[in-house]
Amino acid sequence: MKKSIFYQLIYGNRIILVCILFTVATMLDLILSVMAGVYEDTYAHLANRFILCVLASFGLLVFRYFPKLPLMVVFCFHFFIALATQLIHTWLIGFFVELHPDAYFYAIRTIFIIYPVVVIGSLMIDLFQTMRANRILKKLK
Repeated sequence: MKKSIFYQLIYGNRIILVCILFTVATMLDLILSVMAGVYEDTYAHLANRFILCVLASFGLLVFRYFPKLPLMVVFCFHFFIALATQLIHTWLIGFFVELHPDAYFYAIRTIFIIYPVVVIGSLMIDLFQTMRANRILKKLK
């Protein structure tokens, strides 16, 4: 039987996960930016987003260390880790480049947009796989 999507996120290949997170984050940010009339993303901005996706991917390792806690508690814990990582990264980058006046707003907005998409998407995929497996088991009886 296939492993759960959460199992794949936690124990799967980090490189693939970073690629997926980076692509989804970039596409969602692109849609929001174009809708707001912002067209000037730079390569430095994309590089910083990639670094943050790598950090969020490795932040999923927190699930390995708290297997007995309820899933939603660990999700909240990871959410705050991702949010803190995002804000610290933005603050550190501010020492080297001039930040956009709304840089912290955009940093927080990215986490608040991408996190529910990943969690709800994972829950939906997991629910679909469970329903499919249950249907197959019922046919075998």
